[in-house]
Amino acid sequence: MTPASTAETKKRKLTLDQGLAVIIAALITVGGLVGGAFIGRATVAVPRASAPKSTARSVANRPRPASTSSLTSGSLIIRTPRPGDKVRQCPQISGTSHIPIGYGLWIIVVPDISQQPRQYWIESSATSDGPAHWSATSSVSIGSPNTSNTNAYIYAVLISKQWSGYLAHSTVEGNFWAKSLPPNIAVAGPVSVTRIAGTGSCR
Repeated sequence: MTPASTAETKKRKLTLDQGLAVIIAALITVGGLVGGAFIGRATVAVPRASAPKSTARSVANRPRPASTSSLTSGSLIIRTPRPGDKVRQCPQISGTSHIPIGYGLWIIVVPDISQQPRQYWIESSATSDGPAHWSATSSVSIGSPNTSNTNAYIYAVLISKQWSGYLAHSTVEGNFWAKSLPPNIAVAGPVSVTRIAGTGSCR
């Protein structure tokens, strides 16, 4: 299988039957994604996936560990690519900031900002690979190999351990998209880039 075909398979959006659509809609309502709806996969694992319990807690009871006290959206930065860069389908994504214990960092992409409603593709988790530095753990795909002259947004989003686990479970068989970003602690982006033809670093 070529990198291009692998990336194409990864970006598929599978169809839900009505029963699963109701379940997913309920999960997203609990999760608090205003106007958002995750597009998942019709597998037996999906009905058992539950939205993070912490999202049902009152504001007063939400976890606020000291380790995130100095982490703000201003200190979470995407270093690669840079705003205005021209990128191929699978660019390298990295940045700076520490990832607090008990939280997850995820890369989310809007592959075509002219499309309405915008699709926020849940692409890859990120991991620390140096002092206050992180990088995506798998390919981040923007469009298809032949996509060209479209503008895309790239986000890095710090989320709770519960939400991170939920996204990890949901992306096992391929990526999916939502109508908005998930509830988060800090956000880097959007970094606006322009797609040019080619696969880049797909794997």
